[in-house]
Amino acid sequence: MKKTTLMTGFLILALIQAIYAGPRFDSVSLDPIYIEAGDTVNVYVKFHENPDMRDVLSAGSRGEGGGAKTIAGDDPSVFYKVRLIPADDISETYILVKEGERSVGHLFIGESWTSPFEIKIRENAPATTYNMEFQIIETDIDGVEEELIIGNDVEILVRDSVEFDIDSDNALEVGSTEDIGIGITNEGGGIARHVNVELTLDSPFTTATSSSKYLGNFEAGETKDVEFSVSVGSDAEIKTHKIPLTITYVNSDGVSHTVNREIGARIKAEPDISIGLDEADSFAPGRKGTVTIGMANEGFVDAKFLKFKLLPSEYYQILSIGEIYIGNLDSDDVETEDIVIKVNDNAPAGEILLRVELRYKGDGSNKDYVLSREVPLKVLTPGEYAAEHPQQDGISTALMAVVAVPALILGVLLLWLIYKIIGLIMTKLNKKLFSKI
Repeated sequence: MKKTTLMTGFLILALIQAIYAGPRFDSVSLDPIYIEAGDTVNVYVKFHENPDMRDVLSAGSRGEGGGAKTIAGDDPSVFYKVRLIPADDISETYILVKEGERSVGHLFIGESWTSPFEIKIRENAPATTYNMEFQIIETDIDGVEEELIIGNDVEILVRDSVEFDIDSDNALEVGSTEDIGIGITNEGGGIARHVNVELTLDSPFTTATSSSKYLGNFEAGETKDVEFSVSVGSDAEIKTHKIPLTITYVNSDGVSHTVNREIGARIKAEPDISIGLDEADSFAPGRKGTVTIGMANEGFVDAKFLKFKLLPSEYYQILSIGEIYIGNLDSDDVETEDIVIKVNDNAPAGEILLRVELRYKGDGSNKDYVLSREVPLKVLTPGEYAAEHPQQDGISTALMAVVAVPALILGVLLLWLIYKIIGLIMTKLNKKLFSKI
């Protein structure tokens, strides 16, 4: 009776051991543990080769150095491979597995193996639990024959994510104080609490008010606009400058996060050229003279490849070269050009307009600028002109000629008479001096 009971116990134990012999799933771990949409996650699955009853009885048999070796119950012809695959349609849609199958090879009795898998959560993945299946497949040495031994569920919890999209397109003038506008959208599925936005300003920018703004909470899909008043230095380089932007917030689980981005701020500037009449001769219909046109660059940047041109008009003719290449007109510099013109007979008295055109490029820019201005020129009536310039009137000139000729003759006669008188006086003086000797 005792022998029968003992025998029955051994049979039951052997049966249990036989049932539990083979590979056994141990655990799964995720890195990171907190997972949001868009994250890359490492999945570590651990399993081992479970011994049967004969292995237990032979547990003391080890190879040199304590390493595992083929022992009773170990089948050297058995090899394993593992797979991690989506278990349903939603997981297949939003979970990407980099390498879904790995070869394990042969496991000795009691030996464990950790299989790493890298998965990618899509950016638009909704917050939910995604089901994956970890499979252990028995195969031969060539990997041809396959038999599914274990299929174990692996759950991937994707939490509500906060994903900020930044929209900023700003162009600021050199030497100005302007607002930098930024649009911030929470494109994730989670709420962002206590959102704070801060700009890190460096030369050529300085803050005109505050470089930090508190925006409160952002619901999923919500957009808020924020502005920062910024001063731009007068020596700012004409280009797009990068400004660091920091967003801090607390997610729905109370975890603080920091997002670092950059926004671009384009610095723009154009030469600011003023044109005016610097000097001019007096003009009347039919009269010619010289006009001096002045150009001053009052902007912060230089004007490059400057060309000056006086355009023709129905009221004047250009008698000298009317198109002149100047070159560079530096900031806070002045240039003048002299042009000889003749006012036409049909020009109205009072004022006519000189049509001036400038062509140039901005400093640091290949953009062509064309500046057209009309410069007023005073035109006298013939009477006003004659009063200002009597020597140039034809009648006055003739009268002067009539008066000048007799005056010249009289002047010559007077000089001759004086010469004769002086000669007579000198002769008498000489006679008296010599007579006394």
